[in-house]
Amino acid sequence: MLNEFNPVPKPVKVDKKLKPYMKQRPRKKKKPKKNTNVTMYHNRKIPHWKQRGEVPRKQGNEALRHYGECCAVCGNPDFQLHHIVHKGYGIGGRGRWRNLVPLCMLHHTGEKGVHTIAAFNQYWKDLHEKKFGPHYYKDQWDLWMEGLISSPTETLFERFMQSEEERLTNIGGN
Repeated sequence: MLNEFNPVPKPVKVDKKLKPYMKQRPRKKKKPKKNTNVTMYHNRKIPHWKQRGEVPRKQGNEALRHYGECCAVCGNPDFQLHHIVHKGYGIGGRGRWRNLVPLCMLHHTGEKGVHTIAAFNQYWKDLHEKKFGPHYYKDQWDLWMEGLISSPTETLFERFMQSEEERLTNIGGN
């Protein structure tokens, strides 16, 4: 009984004649959407503001190198990176390390946080403006469009930001 062979019958194709209204129409190919939100400046595409507000790993690591790998207020090792000038359309807070500060949950979004207490948020803005200059929250595209650097390259951007920091230390030292 165990060695019995019981084959399953093959399914039989039923050839139905489809009525004209039942025939499947060929699918239309979707046309790729044109991005109408592309910003052009002097024949160059400017990256979208959402992309410019994201924090690349290199920028996050540089912010942590500057402040240490803990909350800048209390030293808690469980932290989040806070945009001092927040990212958003037309606001201009970019994902650059000079615009970031590591804060724990309590000092970021908690009851003692920068998102709750406006004076605490203003403290970080004033501190970074004194340290890095008035352009601390901008990226190379912003400086290029304002005419402060000749081309939106990383090296020109860093050179400009370092010269701003040196200018501020010379003013503060004298």
